[in-house]
Amino acid sequence: MTYAETVAAFVGDRVLTAKHWPTTHTLFCDETGNSGSKFYLPDQPIYAEGGWLVAHGRRAPLEATILEIEQRFRFTPKTKGTKLKDSAGGRKYLATVLAAVGRAATPFFYLVEKKYFICAKAVSTFFDPNYNRAVDSIETFDPRILKLRADTLYLAPEAVFVAFAEAFRQQDPAKVTSAGQMWAKALADRGEAGLAMQLRSGLSELPRHLQNEFSVLAAAGLPRGWDSLNAPSVAQVFQLIERTGPPCDLVHDQCESLADSYRYFFDRYRNATPAVLPRLDSSGEIFGFQRLNSLTFGDSESLPLLRASDYLLASCVDFARRAIAQEEISAELRSCAAHGLGRMMTEARGAEPDPAVAGQIGEIMASDVWINRVALRFSHP
Repeated sequence: MTYAETVAAFVGDRVLTAKHWPTTHTLFCDETGNSGSKFYLPDQPIYAEGGWLVAHGRRAPLEATILEIEQRFRFTPKTKGTKLKDSAGGRKYLATVLAAVGRAATPFFYLVEKKYFICAKAVSTFFDPNYNRAVDSIETFDPRILKLRADTLYLAPEAVFVAFAEAFRQQDPAKVTSAGQMWAKALADRGEAGLAMQLRSGLSELPRHLQNEFSVLAAAGLPRGWDSLNAPSVAQVFQLIERTGPPCDLVHDQCESLADSYRYFFDRYRNATPAVLPRLDSSGEIFGFQRLNSLTFGDSESLPLLRASDYLLASCVDFARRAIAQEEISAELRSCAAHGLGRMMTEARGAEPDPAVAGQIGEIMASDVWINRVALRFSHP
């Protein structure tokens, strides 16, 4: 069952008329790395959402501060963070804006390493107890088992990831099954004979299962972009905000390719009868939101805090990219990335958080290898 099916099936006819409630904050958010259903592209290894949670009373002063800094540095609202980060003057400007916003707002940052996400997708595909008799159904609800499998699949050759992602993009059951054979061989070659055998045990039933899944979803009237491997990440952003944020409204930068999927998942989660779909790690999928009140889309050229979200996102992603590639990282870039990425990386490695970025909201979905390589660049330039 796909993520869209899981959400729709659990909610069913339990969706209620939308209600509204007072909020204390607005979350301004942007995204990067969306490559649609062609999810795995080596030159776009990260999908990320980032921005700022701002108390209503601080919004106007912050917007005025950003406008003043723009005028001082002579940058216009049209200049994107991806361009600003490539010059010394631009990086100084980014650091100045983010430091000012960081003193009055809470950074939000959610990052997905696409290669690791594909491993998670492969786990849900090949180790589904609905057709793989070698898998106990309780295993699908235990995040420790899921992570262990994903970590092991992560060690496969690059060609396996490419084949699997492309097969899902084409919705071709035979090619997905073929990718499963490639993954099983890679596991066996690494000495993981037991996991390879468990994966192979479900391949005979997989084509029929996937064909049925693809057919049902094609007729379900789901929004454009539902088949993107990004879709669960979009849903997880809403879950993260509802779970950890104060009562707030979400203003997201315009994103035509994902807007329909954003609204689909938001409406399904927010307007459902209150309930929690539990997991074995004591967390749960929240239905019937009580904190995240609304979703709207805005123009970054008109909203200074959306520009600040773009700056945060561009800085954090560039830092991560440079860290993995072992490239030089400037002091300004490190300062910018500390607001959204630094504390999460510090905590991921078990160290004490940096008090300078207290209040961080965020989550990382990445391999331990990836996290360690990025985190080390904060402490060892």
